[in-house]
Amino acid sequence: MRRIFFIMCGVLLLILAISGCGHSAIANKIMYNDNNGSIAQNQKPFSFVQAGGSKTGDQPGDNSNKGSLVPIQVQDLTHITAIAAGNGDQNGNLGNSAAYALKSDGSVWAWGNNAFGQLGNNSTVNSSLPVQVSGLTGITVIAAGYEAGYAVQSNDTVWAWGKNESGQLGDNSTLNSNIPVPVSGLTGVTTIAGGYGVAYALKSDGSVWAWGGNKYGQLGKDSGAGSLVPAQISGLDNVIMIATAGRTTYALESDGTVWTWGERPTNQTWYGTTNSHVPMPIPGLTGITTIVAGGSSGYALKNDGTVWAWGWGGEGELGGSANIEKPPVQIQGLSGIAAIAARSEGGYAFKQDSTVWAWGGLWGGNLGNNSTSGSAVPIQIFELTNVRNIASADYDSYAIKTDGTVWAWGGNPSGQLGNVVESNAVNVVENNLEAKKNNDYEVWKSTLWPAQKDAQSFTPSFEKPGDLGVISLSINKVEVSDEETQRMKAMYSGSDLARSYGWSDRFISENMLVVSSQYTVDYDNAKVPYQEGILNQEFILIRNDKYSPWLIWNETSPSVL
Repeated sequence: MRRIFFIMCGVLLLILAISGCGHSAIANKIMYNDNNGSIAQNQKPFSFVQAGGSKTGDQPGDNSNKGSLVPIQVQDLTHITAIAAGNGDQNGNLGNSAAYALKSDGSVWAWGNNAFGQLGNNSTVNSSLPVQVSGLTGITVIAAGYEAGYAVQSNDTVWAWGKNESGQLGDNSTLNSNIPVPVSGLTGVTTIAGGYGVAYALKSDGSVWAWGGNKYGQLGKDSGAGSLVPAQISGLDNVIMIATAGRTTYALESDGTVWTWGERPTNQTWYGTTNSHVPMPIPGLTGITTIVAGGSSGYALKNDGTVWAWGWGGEGELGGSANIEKPPVQIQGLSGIAAIAARSEGGYAFKQDSTVWAWGGLWGGNLGNNSTSGSAVPIQIFELTNVRNIASADYDSYAIKTDGTVWAWGGNPSGQLGNVVESNAVNVVENNLEAKKNNDYEVWKSTLWPAQKDAQSFTPSFEKPGDLGVISLSINKVEVSDEETQRMKAMYSGSDLARSYGWSDRFISENMLVVSSQYTVDYDNAKVPYQEGILNQEFILIRNDKYSPWLIWNETSPSVL
């Protein structure tokens, strides 16, 4: 088969002794400094990358960041002990959220939307890769609110950053901050929770403190005025856990009862007819060991291993038929549960056998099970294994695995999935094949490494310059190939060719990927005698650094399936 690409293939064959044509010479060198301070990238397999991402899960915004229906690994994160997911509604787009991860060394890392400084890195620029939150050390607990982040330090003080229009940073001001600021007057704090324009702290003495807005009674007091500094919520004693979602908050007391205040859940007759400005007990809940808050519903784990839910059930949040609003009901089909987590339209349960079960999201899905369909009853999520904990925002979810890595799925408008490495690499190959399909020479050429663009030759018999001679082409599969990526990295590391280009081993480790494809093609044989039919082909991609776009450096000769 005569190739369009790589006129210097034979030279590289001699240099690398690689079987098959597929490695082009590059005229320019890429210089890379091993001491540039970039984050060391964890080269774990990306076995859950889905080509093209989620079609229904994509949110408006950054079109370069596709979503995923299955878990994909968040880049540059290892040794993670806790995660938190914050919602956002910038410009009415609820997908504009940010995520946070706590490392075992006490540092905090963030990625996603940064319009209000919620990444805490002295910037307001979004990041698809985790960046370190400035100035935080010795952190033991993290939490996320709407466009704000929170952390408890080992000395039990609290720090906050991001949006502050309601005083939710607790620093006696309403100024946003893109670096952490201390929350005024808080000591002895054991845990924190962030809501919509409000935040909460639980102290070691069992008291709960709140600051921020109070339009819906979130501060647990009758006065509608908010507070720029923490104030104690009356009527709560011996609290051992707090949870909040939006404008409704829950507290678990040591006697196993659950209390709530804030915005009245939809049609909850037991709650009363208005929002509650003071904590009130949720009827029928006893023996509770854990509480979590969803978008318009709450969940509780009992000491007998059963799970109970209340609130809105229109998306199957209550583990049953849709369009019901009820006081606490048991979620059927769940027993032997060791832990629970919540998402905006449903929940997750971890069984003692380490399996993960999920429900809800009837109209949106994104349970992490490679489907856009939800479930009104709990189903096992086989794609989630070795999971230690889950955190979720409106349109994206995150899981810590037992090995300390973080995996994400859902929508990705601001890079919340932290998977810019894979999604952009897959996109480049998809664009390359689509351009071939459309005989669009300029778009095809734009996917190539610069030196390749100058090395192309085209058959004079083409009807017009740049005609690629394709009659039809359909893409069957495009995905990152973990095995080939590792093989290519090992092959090039320390090679004479790599040294001649100025590539260090670290550069190769962080900036080379192999994307495999399968496509069906029919060429105009009067113009080009290329291989046809169902073909498998691998593309080697290179980038200048982790902030630069991927481009196709080389590709193997396609093989017939």
